[in-house]
Amino acid sequence: MARLISGYKYDGLLVARACALLDETFGASECECVKVFAPGRVNIIGEHTDYNDGFVLPCALGLRTVAVGRIRKDSKTSRIVSANASGVVEFVTDAKGLAAPEKSAKRSWGDYVRGVVAQYADDVNEFFKGDFAFEAAFVSNVPLGGGLSSSASLEVATAIFLEQMLPGIKVDAVKRALRCVEAEHTHAHVPCGIMDQTVSSCALEDHLLLIDCRSLELTPVQLGDASVSIVIANSNVSHSLTGSEYPDRVNECARAVRLVRASHPETADSIKKLRDVSISMLEHAKSNTDMSKVCYRRARHAVTEDSRTEAVVRACRTKDYPLIGKLMLASHESLRDDFEVSTSGLDLLVELAMQVDGVYGSRMTGGGFGGCTVTLCKTECVPQLLAHLSREYEAKTGVKADCFVTSPGSGAAVIVD
Repeated sequence: MARLISGYKYDGLLVARACALLDETFGASECECVKVFAPGRVNIIGEHTDYNDGFVLPCALGLRTVAVGRIRKDSKTSRIVSANASGVVEFVTDAKGLAAPEKSAKRSWGDYVRGVVAQYADDVNEFFKGDFAFEAAFVSNVPLGGGLSSSASLEVATAIFLEQMLPGIKVDAVKRALRCVEAEHTHAHVPCGIMDQTVSSCALEDHLLLIDCRSLELTPVQLGDASVSIVIANSNVSHSLTGSEYPDRVNECARAVRLVRASHPETADSIKKLRDVSISMLEHAKSNTDMSKVCYRRARHAVTEDSRTEAVVRACRTKDYPLIGKLMLASHESLRDDFEVSTSGLDLLVELAMQVDGVYGSRMTGGGFGGCTVTLCKTECVPQLLAHLSREYEAKTGVKADCFVTSPGSGAAVIVD
């Protein structure tokens, strides 16, 4: 029976499927296989704060991406296949084969893998000098487009897979995450922050992970109380962050910082991101610059969300679950009204969750424009909550909401027999 170095509990179905896919696609081999996994994540609070140098509070999910593969001898062409996508992707492991695709080009799931491989090139000179290549199969049960970081789990699984394939590489969990972030910037052209890849790489079981997105300081926050549960509801409205919505909000936040700096010349040098801005500073800039209403609302969300995130951490330590729920709901309202990244489906799921006795709070999670909600509730009310969400959401939208219960899991690990 397989076990995980991290001690993480799992069933072997994904691993068995990945092994079978590898052999069915590329043929059986006597080469020893490397088996790894990386989880998806759900963010409890702290949305759209990561690229503002703020705070986020995610945890890893039991949903994960498994990668199984082996060295491909006498070849410079790597081959990958996924149970979640059609066709085999091939690429040459040299500068040409790993070059970033044009920004206008249609994105392929293989671009995420190629991007991560490119990040490891400088550490492995032989990667380009010798006949080195690999073949790998990926299987994931992280919902695609659900706002639970399926792309980050793919990237981190690829990274830890490479680390095991190439002896001598020493990369810690944070550095691994940063390489995956860079891969997403260069090969998927998404200007994401560091949250998703960091929690997928670094999470601890039974803990949320407070990430200071400026210093990269990681603070585990225990949430292993059996009396409370986390429920995820997928609106099944797939979201995409490759359009203008995400970059527009990144740019609006950056513009707000410039205007706050202009309105506070005496402290301008200390104002780097919205992390450094208070509500009073923002109000002053609104009154003394040409800051638009939209720009102001975007900045107000980021500033207040940092305060809410820090308050949730304090409440976790005292097990003040009603306060955590109140702050989660306030976060959703801010994302809906100020940042405008929610949808009618997400709003409905939050509204339905709050109708159930025993629910502390609920909010959209992820980048927005579709995806999932996260709800904190008493464990005893989980069956009622799941039934209510599934029944009422479908009745009102005609779409089924996939709902499941989760608890904080561990980050990426190697699977050994």
